[in-house]
Amino acid sequence: MYLGVILNRVFRTKDNPLFHYIEKHQNELNKLYFILPLEVFMSFIEDEKLSSLF
Repeated sequence: MYLGVILNRVFRTKDNPLFHYIEKHQNELNKLYFILPLEVFMSFIEDEKLSSLF
């Protein structure tokens, strides 16, 4: 099974049912992708060090 998860600013890492599901079914997962939308980093783009990455 392949699983992709789009993370946003309010994605919680503590007590998240998705993580419980992943842990329970980890032997069935071939690939797991966590997708971070570019908009999550928009506030950091103004920083000169990070702006070259986008």
